[in-house]
Amino acid sequence: MFTVAGNKFAEYKIRNSNFKSYIYNVNSVIDIKNKINKLTEKYPDSSHICYAYRFSSKDNLDLFNNPNYDEFCTDAGEPSGTAGRPILNVIKQNKLVNVTIIVIRFYGGTKLGIRGLINAYTESAKLTIKDIKLNKWVISKKIYITYEYKFEKSIKKIIDLYDIKVNNSNYSSSIKQTISIEIKEYQTIIKTMLEKTNGTIQIEDCIY
Repeated sequence: MFTVAGNKFAEYKIRNSNFKSYIYNVNSVIDIKNKINKLTEKYPDSSHICYAYRFSSKDNLDLFNNPNYDEFCTDAGEPSGTAGRPILNVIKQNKLVNVTIIVIRFYGGTKLGIRGLINAYTESAKLTIKDIKLNKWVISKKIYITYEYKFEKSIKKIIDLYDIKVNNSNYSSSIKQTISIEIKEYQTIIKTMLEKTNGTIQIEDCIY
């Protein structure tokens, strides 16, 4: 899964209709509503403002630690299934999460038909993603670990093997580190760390 590194604007024209589209990295419905309100004020002469979004988080997992997704789309007055659903399909096909794509239509006097509308909203959504920088999206769990110096090499091997992010380290009477573990690998990593330290490693959840 991926999320976008920033925002982007694109424009698409067909048969006198003009489509202005935006993609945003967002984390809440309130954030999206604020952006919709601003675009509504910016384009008071628009015919339709259609959009779709897709969210997930570390608090929205199934029993197997796979993410559940909150999805929504709206045709905003266009014929059913011709605007919001095509936009959402583009988001899903590109494996995007925590994003919204908003497409604003300015009607040019010529009807596009059902297929024409689907194609136009699909193309508008695709243009916002074209050449945009994507970041890999993973759900991680942050924990504190404390272990003896004699296990340093063993823990480092585990950290390197699973590409674990080390947020900070403290070297005193023992080694204390804050690390972020991808949630899907969490049980495997913890089990391995316990085995390599003979069960002596101390592990605490980091609340944030």
